[in-house]
Amino acid sequence: MPRKYGVATFAVESGTRGVISAIDPDKAPLPSSTFEMVVEPAVAPLLAPPPATVVAGDQERPWRASLFARSRVDLMQGDQRDFQMAFTNHTTSEVTLTPTFSAQGASVLAAPQKIVVPAGVTKAAAVTLQAVAPGVGHLVMSAAAPNGQVQASLPFNVNASALLVDPAAKIKSVSLEADVFYTGTGNPAVTLNGVLAGRLFDGWTPHPYSWYAAGTRYPLGEAAMSAVASANEVRLDPPPGMLLKVRNLGLVVTYEDGKTAILRANPTVKSAHADLGIAEGELVPRGEPMVWRIPAAN
Repeated sequence: MPRKYGVATFAVESGTRGVISAIDPDKAPLPSSTFEMVVEPAVAPLLAPPPATVVAGDQERPWRASLFARSRVDLMQGDQRDFQMAFTNHTTSEVTLTPTFSAQGASVLAAPQKIVVPAGVTKAAAVTLQAVAPGVGHLVMSAAAPNGQVQASLPFNVNASALLVDPAAKIKSVSLEADVFYTGTGNPAVTLNGVLAGRLFDGWTPHPYSWYAAGTRYPLGEAAMSAVASANEVRLDPPPGMLLKVRNLGLVVTYEDGKTAILRANPTVKSAHADLGIAEGELVPRGEPMVWRIPAAN
């Protein structure tokens, strides 16, 4: 029997965001999925991350399956990157825009002073940023358009270029921070600079499979406090029968005075063991450890 479809008529204001159920589950990307509806202003701004900061699995979304949520934009302190900016002109007349830019955690090195967008066209350009201060940052672009002021914002994360270990400061704790997914049972051993520093899931309830929110911290044992150095090597040894996937691994050192130092390794996904179908990113052969080298400076 053919399906019947209804049509709903409604009015919304520009800038409205909403989620609607898939009209036909048989045609949806996944069963019982939803679609997001965004109503753009007449001249719509857009900011996009530098392609080099987005892992391949995210670049191919949403049609490529991945068990990780979309990655955040990670920059290394001192990096210069070209962010992508664009304006889409939904009107019937050409518009000339003079965009302004502001950044937190980074400096704007180069940006277009004027951009002309023909009717019905999307015009793109690059904005060059240099990451300055470790922590969470934002790039904001504003412009006066015929329909009023428009603005776009893009958050990013700046990772420190060095993990500075102060010999005069007392270390309170050492943790790993990462996005983690696993299947199977067991608890991977964590080795820091050749010292057994604990097991990854100590303090967590075992489960046949699980994934953790981005940026979850995994405390290490007391041995890690004496093992940590300016340059570090982290090794994870998943037991036989476990698939372990790790992304955006970082080493976090917290001092007694409350200060925290963090430095991340390469944010690319590592998967062990490589012979399982849901692996992605860098594939670690069966029986070999997962190794991250975190230099004193990048």
